[in-house]
Amino acid sequence: MLILLLVVGIGVLSSASLSAGFPYEIGQIRTYEHETEMPFPEEKATGHYVLTVLREEKVADRDCRVIQEHYDPASLGAKRELFFDSDFNRIQEIVSQGTFEERIEFDPPIPNPYAELEVGEEKKTSHTLIVRGLPGGEERSRSSFTRVVKRLPDETVEVPAGIFVSCRKIMERTESESVNQGGTCKIITIREAWWDQKQGLVKEIYHNCICGLQGVVVREWTMTNALKSITGREETEPSEK
Repeated sequence: MLILLLVVGIGVLSSASLSAGFPYEIGQIRTYEHETEMPFPEEKATGHYVLTVLREEKVADRDCRVIQEHYDPASLGAKRELFFDSDFNRIQEIVSQGTFEERIEFDPPIPNPYAELEVGEEKKTSHTLIVRGLPGGEERSRSSFTRVVKRLPDETVEVPAGIFVSCRKIMERTESESVNQGGTCKIITIREAWWDQKQGLVKEIYHNCICGLQGVVVREWTMTNALKSITGREETEPSEK
């Protein structure tokens, strides 16, 4: 299940200006209203998803900025520290849940292609996910995944923070495989995300599915994050109220 959670978390952010370079300043806190919904058994959970830009740190000779993501209440998901280089490539993350902690490395780093895509254009990349135990750093597992990112026509989005016009819409599809006692299962995540030119990510919806033998759906659920507030910088107004 850990591999699944990692795949779901891939590509959380985008540039606030949709251009190269790191978009968020240290100290900024982005709060989103969160909802997880499962069709079987029918279940719904709500709370908040919070992103905090913590610090700068060097990782493998790269100058990185570290963003913490956590949920309130904590039962909604694990806490992570996400490491991005100056070009906003995702290098690694540290996952914590209770006393459990692991480091996840991405080879090659996960790129941020959102700014360069035209409407209708897509880009596919392949990566290896390496899980290491902490504090020792011993390798525990590695697996491959593919990621396809496509730009769709711009849309207007309404979230708790306000109405944002002409948001850039991106569709991502991530696929990976996990081996357990029951055999091999395929994990598919389809993510819809909307970005405002000034405020960055304003909304995202994850459609998650675990498929077993012969493509039978074992579990599926949807996660939604909608921007509620931004603190730590002056410009926080939406494009339109």
